[in-house]
Amino acid sequence: MSSEESLDLPLHSLGSDYKVEHYLMKLTCDLEQKTFSGEVYVFVKHLGPGPILILDLKDLVIDKVEEVDCSEGEISNFLSHDKQKSYEQFSYWTFKKDRRVLNPILENWCVKIAIPEKQETLVCLHYRTKPEGSSVSWFLDDDGNSCCLTTGSLINNRSLMPSQDAPTLMATWQLLLQVPKNYSATTTGDDTGFFTDAGTYFFTTMLLPISTFALAIGKWKCSNIPMRVGCFLPDDRLIECRHPHYPCPFAQIDVAGPEIPCRVFYSDSFEPSILKDYIPSSIETIYRILGRHVVPKLDFIIIPQSVACLGFASPGLILISPSILYGQAPMLSRLGHEISHSWFGINIGPKNWNEEWISEGFATFMEDVIDLKMSKFVHRNEMMALKAINRYEILKSDCQNVDPSLQRMSAFDPEANVVINGLNRDKTVSQIPYLKGYFFLFQLANLVGLDSLLLAMKCYVEHFHGCLVTTAECIEFFCLRFQQKEEIRHHAQVWLYSSSLPELNKDLFVVNRLDVEVDQHVAYWKRRLTQNTPAFAFPQSSPDQVLALLDRLLMLENKLLSQKKVCLLIDHYKPHLMNADVYHRACELIVAQQCTPLLHLVRQFLLQHPAMGAYLYGELVHSDHPEFRVVAMETYRQLENKLDMVSAWYMDDLDQDSDQRLEHHKNPSQPVDMKDVNTLTGVLHWKLNVDTHEEDGVLDKIKKDRGYNYEDVIEISPEKLPNYEEKLKIFFAEHLHTDEEIRFVVAGSGFFDVRDAKNDSWIRIKVEAGDLLILPAGIYHRFTLDSLNYIKAKRFFVGEPLNVDTHEEDGELDKIKKDRGYNYEDVIELLPEKLPNYEEMLKLFFTEHLHADEEIRFILAGSGFFDVRDAENGNWIRIKAEAGDMLIMPAGIYHRFTLDVLLRTTVQRC
Repeated sequence: MSSEESLDLPLHSLGSDYKVEHYLMKLTCDLEQKTFSGEVYVFVKHLGPGPILILDLKDLVIDKVEEVDCSEGEISNFLSHDKQKSYEQFSYWTFKKDRRVLNPILENWCVKIAIPEKQETLVCLHYRTKPEGSSVSWFLDDDGNSCCLTTGSLINNRSLMPSQDAPTLMATWQLLLQVPKNYSATTTGDDTGFFTDAGTYFFTTMLLPISTFALAIGKWKCSNIPMRVGCFLPDDRLIECRHPHYPCPFAQIDVAGPEIPCRVFYSDSFEPSILKDYIPSSIETIYRILGRHVVPKLDFIIIPQSVACLGFASPGLILISPSILYGQAPMLSRLGHEISHSWFGINIGPKNWNEEWISEGFATFMEDVIDLKMSKFVHRNEMMALKAINRYEILKSDCQNVDPSLQRMSAFDPEANVVINGLNRDKTVSQIPYLKGYFFLFQLANLVGLDSLLLAMKCYVEHFHGCLVTTAECIEFFCLRFQQKEEIRHHAQVWLYSSSLPELNKDLFVVNRLDVEVDQHVAYWKRRLTQNTPAFAFPQSSPDQVLALLDRLLMLENKLLSQKKVCLLIDHYKPHLMNADVYHRACELIVAQQCTPLLHLVRQFLLQHPAMGAYLYGELVHSDHPEFRVVAMETYRQLENKLDMVSAWYMDDLDQDSDQRLEHHKNPSQPVDMKDVNTLTGVLHWKLNVDTHEEDGVLDKIKKDRGYNYEDVIEISPEKLPNYEEKLKIFFAEHLHTDEEIRFVVAGSGFFDVRDAKNDSWIRIKVEAGDLLILPAGIYHRFTLDSLNYIKAKRFFVGEPLNVDTHEEDGELDKIKKDRGYNYEDVIELLPEKLPNYEEMLKLFFTEHLHADEEIRFILAGSGFFDVRDAENGNWIRIKAEAGDMLIMPAGIYHRFTLDVLLRTTVQRC
């Protein structure tokens, strides 16, 4: 399998002869065009034997690369980590005039720049991002305003900026960010931002992997969160640092304690008061367990409901979904998880991303610890055990549905030049790293005692702060702390090194009265009802107990619960009022038991928590009951514009008797986010305004950027398209093109199917008015109408219009063109020096394919071979074509083209 087809994320920067020590970014955000543009300056030091600087990237346009002239020692002095990076220094470097242009080599996953060998130098890259780049997500907030966020892409920040993405290549950075008027921005870093005439200035002094950089831009309100800190004793210890040198809070006396500047950014539709109570309390709780902060500030962004993310933490910046804050018992512990990342994931991170349990497992464990320490519930330890039982059911489900290669938490080679399975979309939905890491620590807590483990974790933070660690180093640390070395290594082997699902020791929960109560309730709902409600209720209506109850009922055979039982159960526990997690599980039960009287609750959930409802939506679409499918379509219509979405999913196996115009979901449904579709297939998507696309300039910019200089309109319906049935068969035959296929739907709807070559499956993409789809050259695809039997689309083409000269003077070519309705022509030159990606394009031309329209070629110079397949016997017929030959291949015929030994031809395409 080639690197382009692999699910591993390449880390080309590990092969660089230069290491980036510091980034200086000057960026402008265009929310309308969904792009950033500007410059990134990289301060590099020579480490390798050669002269090549390698930066990782994806979907960036590099306009120019320059080496900035610097005097001897100037860069070393600037990079001294004892000094804060000021805005005056930023201006000094960006205004330097003496530069020389370098010639970069741009590849799919990196850019390579040859630099005359120097110990240190400064390189400036002028670049632009693309709207389809998956590092930045563009949304409408809950008030309808544009905003953009970095929410943890599979490719990290590669489509935001060229950088060295390997986690071990840590650096510092400065940023000058210009955003539209009345918009605010916040980023990771040391400060809340310094306003200048040229934009807002941010910086960091802590060495970090560039993948931890994050930003958020939106039209938000901002409130400070006051800290109400109890009494504490200042920590006057100077703790030894093992990390590369930078101004470290562990090397100073801690006089501030848990107090840290905090702000919350939110839209008009949100009330942040609940955060003003929980955030200070949770920060103080974590501080008293783990010790001093490593980040000097915390900004919290309440992200739009439509963002498919419950929470995301970066140094000093935390994104929170409103779904976390929903209900009478909101999921505030999830917020504790994100705050814990300041210690686990930022202060200490994995040396290799395949060992992400080192951050996520610790943060998940701390989530329950914070809940335990802050709770006033009487049976707190039993509640923590019940949470573990619930988590194990999630882990069990994940392990059944996720490839075993994603289930081993420790990598064998921490210096690998790829992130193994780094592009596997299952990584974005799997909780296995969170939960296997959590259970390793949970078993340790039961082995040595929770308080002893928490004390050891504080020592772990102090020992490894500012460092990247491996699983082996982590395990060895705990083995040195405790006498139970063999048991610790056994738990590590079972939970971290194994790709199987370990059995959970049930002896840990034998006296858990909360779990016993759940079983009693399950037994009650399974038997025949003799009264309307149970005779007993969970104390304090615990959401964790109701969650466990719903999970266990979902494991029963379908239809074991009557509609009446489901209605009584929902009425009694009111899970839809507790929190979004319990509400979601209740909706799953409603759908699984086909309880139509409660469908209004499912509709309400999808509208209130769209980012959590992807699986639920798929179940509704796939349902045999028309009422359920109606709910799916109604909610889709209501959310479509807000989510800026196009619907895509993996298809079931389509047999000959199936109606190709139906949706053909798998069972259970497997929806695919369009960013994942782009990663897997290269397909690009824009949502345009059909009514204003001719005036708003968005389409014009796309056409200009991609060189489209001709367009036509195709209308497909029984009344509009000649030979309608035959044409539909041709459109739905699997084929590829040697050029991009561009379609902008202006009316009607249909399905484009694209093949995911990595697992040989079809992904079906629903397109409606406003969707613009670009299918890259060389991708197998097909098209069909849906059951409405109508679509109208604009088609765009790239070409150099031909000024027809003497070969047309006899009028014969004009007559052919007129008779066959050819109204556009261009010229293609197949020469190594004329055709970009010459070798790749020749491979594409020689791949067997067909077209839905005639293919017309008039040879102006040179020669080559057209091969056409004899459908009766399967043999290829080779046709020699030379200057003066004009060939017309009918629609639907399999063919291919290759040059002859002269390796050159010039062809007019009509």
